[in-house]
Amino acid sequence: MSNFKTVRIDNESMKKLEEISETMAGQLNFKISKASALEHIINQYYEDYVVSNKNLMLRLINESSQEKKKEFQDMLDELKEQGIEPEFTVDEKGNFVWRK
Repeated sequence: MSNFKTVRIDNESMKKLEEISETMAGQLNFKISKASALEHIINQYYEDYVVSNKNLMLRLINESSQEKKKEFQDMLDELKEQGIEPEFTVDEKGNFVWRK
């Protein structure tokens, strides 16, 4: 079974992807496929927006009042009771951290 999927991209987006690929190739001094360029874009977006926003959320929770932390802990406990394992947990210092 393949770990790859086929996606459809409109002509305008494909031209942009080709330009990105060519720009990356020029900067790195070797050819970059459109698939590799797309993978890089997805990974970069994920790191910049998804991971950064999750980290910001945890930082804000950790800097909040004990009352707010308690509310958040209660929410995590409810998720666990429902059989949902949250992506983060509480460390030995009482801070919310990403589960390893």
